[in-house]
Amino acid sequence: MNLRKFLFPTLCILLVCSSCGPDDEPVFLPIADRDIQEVNSENLAEIQSYLETHFFNYEDFNLTRPDYFFECEEILLSYNDNSAQDGDRNERNFIIQLVNSDLYTLVNFQFPEVTLVRPECGDCTTIANSNEIPEFWEE
Repeated sequence: MNLRKFLFPTLCILLVCSSCGPDDEPVFLPIADRDIQEVNSENLAEIQSYLETHFFNYEDFNLTRPDYFFECEEILLSYNDNSAQDGDRNERNFIIQLVNSDLYTLVNFQFPEVTLVRPECGDCTTIANSNEIPEFWEE
């Protein structure tokens, strides 16, 4: 019985002491630095491929679409209406006046119907005074 009281605690202490390793070992491995341009191009490619398959619809989340930068209304006119004798304006001359004055731009011409909008609503290059089409622009 004395041997059991002595042997069991001794074995437990030896087992605990031998199972603990030193805490001085490093816990991480150093990672080699990479060129920032290489990482940037990889990340950009991953983001673009993700955005090609994932998109956000305001309607899916019952959200209202934010207002556009400008108040945009379409003007529908008939190119065939070239007379003021019927009591309304001569729409053919009105189309020419609006487009020549740069107040409106032509966005759709399905003869005889003509659709005009303000330049900032129909020509993306007028927003930033640039000839480049912004990424957000939808045709």
